[in-house]
Amino acid sequence: MTQGTLPISVIMPMRDAAAHASAAIRQTRSLDPQPAEIIIVLDGCRDSTKSLVMAASAGMRNLQLIELDEGVGPGGARNAGLTLATERFIWFCDCDDTWEPGILSALYTAAQRAGADVSICAAWSQRDGSASKRNAPSLSMKRIAGEVAICGEALRWLLNGDVSGHVWNKLIRRSLLGPAPFSDLQMHEDLYAMLDVLAGADRVVATRQRLYTYVQGREYRQAVDNRNIRALVSVRDHARQIVATNFNQSRYWRALACFEARAIAIAILQIASRAEYMNNELHDITEWARSAIRTPGFTELIRRRDFLAVSFAALAIVRFERLPYLGYRLVRKSRASGG
Repeated sequence: MTQGTLPISVIMPMRDAAAHASAAIRQTRSLDPQPAEIIIVLDGCRDSTKSLVMAASAGMRNLQLIELDEGVGPGGARNAGLTLATERFIWFCDCDDTWEPGILSALYTAAQRAGADVSICAAWSQRDGSASKRNAPSLSMKRIAGEVAICGEALRWLLNGDVSGHVWNKLIRRSLLGPAPFSDLQMHEDLYAMLDVLAGADRVVATRQRLYTYVQGREYRQAVDNRNIRALVSVRDHARQIVATNFNQSRYWRALACFEARAIAIAILQIASRAEYMNNELHDITEWARSAIRTPGFTELIRRRDFLAVSFAALAIVRFERLPYLGYRLVRKSRASGG
């Protein structure tokens, strides 16, 4: 580690990111103090991303480049970056987002003061091309700002929706991640990994400052296909396994019910409401989602006064009850009658 730098490895995947590469490198240059390592992972790029990165990073001695021949997705790219990371803390960021120059300094200082394995900052959400920044309860962290969670309590933060499952607003101790913390899921892989991270952390600190802005591009609309549904179900099952194995207490099961309704079931119904047809697999999963939203998840959301999630749940059910579900029932009825 160079004197004056922070003991942090920054890992940033890029996949055909020519539109964002130069700006992303400029942002890493602006980090103050600088991290000891910046690792850019080119995830099977087929455009000019590499040449733009090399031009923008000229003279940056702390920058390393990994080039993957085939795209492995964001989770696999982050795992590849970890193979080169040597510093005590890791920060994962996305090349199309923005952040404050002091984000690493603030997160590292908070982690040191609290003796924490994970330091989390508040964040904004912004649609690409929009000048306005939006608030979200899990990004603002109003319920937990300034608090320190001990011995897995941060998992309840995540399950209850007090903190998001995104990876980019978290500074994580390297030893907590293991060799390959991200699964091969192509969607929701960060949420899957953060369940493990927050469950395994001895101490987690939540800072009050908003230091990161998540920019939602055109791809922010979730894909209407079974891969997305399956990924959400994998996350649900993983959360259940963690709670059953390590946190078999009523308060964690209540938090899990809240998580399944808010983060899984609502998303599944929103995706299913846009589907053109339903096969048996999708139908069975959406039936579970309808049940999870109603009880006990709905009751837990009301108990926590999470009225935004309650309104989303009601809207998801109303949208889903319309044409797609009716269409599936008509198809099934027609097949049963031989039509």
